[in-house]
Amino acid sequence: TVQMSATIGDHDLGIKVKKALDLMEKGRRVMMVVEHRGKAKVDDRRKEVGNKIMDLVKDKCTVPSPPAMDGRTWSVILQAKTKV
Repeated sequence: TVQMSATIGDHDLGIKVKKALDLMEKGRRVMMVVEHRGKAKVDDRRKEVGNKIMDLVKDKCTVPSPPAMDGRTWSVILQAKTKV
């Protein structure tokens, strides 16, 4: 599981995505979680960060199930593309 806040910066997001890709290269499935902390309304920000994640990894992995929003979290499970 790679967790991050909804207010994460672009550089930090890139580092988290790189960490997830490294884990997938080792054959693991990775859950990316964007959490909402505090009372601020950040629903749009969670989706925005989630969409950035999907754009960064779309060529390198597959998504076995669609992203889910549950309470204060946005999450998606990613796995490496199988090579034929």
